[in-house]
Amino acid sequence: MQYKHEVIVKQLEGGVFLAYCPSLPGCEARGTTPADAVAKIKGLITAYVKNHSRQGSLKCNVSDCEVEPTFHFTRIESRRVVFEKSICEVHAQTFFAEFRATVTVGSGAQRVAPGLACVDLEMIVYHDGLENDPACVYLHEVGGGRRFGIMVDGWAWWALMAQIKQQAAPYPLTHTAWAETITSLAGELQDVVVDRREGEDLCSAKVRLAREGRFISVDVRPADGFTLAVRCGAPIFIVEEALNRFGEIPAGTS
Repeated sequence: MQYKHEVIVKQLEGGVFLAYCPSLPGCEARGTTPADAVAKIKGLITAYVKNHSRQGSLKCNVSDCEVEPTFHFTRIESRRVVFEKSICEVHAQTFFAEFRATVTVGSGAQRVAPGLACVDLEMIVYHDGLENDPACVYLHEVGGGRRFGIMVDGWAWWALMAQIKQQAAPYPLTHTAWAETITSLAGELQDVVVDRREGEDLCSAKVRLAREGRFISVDVRPADGFTLAVRCGAPIFIVEEALNRFGEIPAGTS
C-alpha cells in the first residue's frame, strides 16, 4: 500500500528553500533550490515510512512467538548499538524487568566534576502506538550501577538514534549545524548537564560551552543535549542530587 504525503516548499531569508511535510511533524529539509529541498525531504519521508512499516511487519524476537512486537529495545555501549530487540508486550514485561533488576557497571570514559555524576547512554525503549511516539532514554552511571530514565518525544529519540548509528537524521543537519556553529565561533562543547528538581515532572538540560576562556551555559531539551554530546564526543553529567533522588539502583547494588 502506498501513501501520499503533501510537501510544502517556501523560500526563507537568504534565498534558502524549506520543504516540510505537515503530516509528519518535524520532517523538513533545506535546499539551495526548491527541487533540492524536495529531493532531500523525499529521503526523510521514505526512511520514516520504511522504519514504521518494518516495525509493523516484524514478529516478536522471542523464539516461537508469532505475536507482532510492540516494544523495541536498543542497547547501547560506548555510544554504539550493541543489540536491538523487537518484542511483544508479554515478553517485553519480562525483558524489561530483568533489565531494570540487573546489576551492571556502566561503561564509558568516566569524567569528574564537582556535584555531578558522569553518565552515558545505555538503552532506548520505544513503544508502538502511543501518541507522539515517545521513548524512554536510559542513562547509566559510568563506573557505577545507578540508572536514570528520561522520556523524550518521537522525533527527538529518532534524531538521537540516527546520530548513534551515523544515519541521516529526521531533523536534517540540525545538530551538525549546531556543532559546526560552535566550532566556527572558536568554541568547544565541554559537556551536557541534566537536572531534575523536586516537584518537577520533566528533566532540564544545559550544554556548557567554552570559548576564549569564557564558559557559556545554554538551555536545551535533554534529548538534543544527548545528540549533540554524541556528535561532539562530549561527556554527559547528571546533578548528583537528582540522580540520588530520582535514579534507579538495581537490587544488590551498594
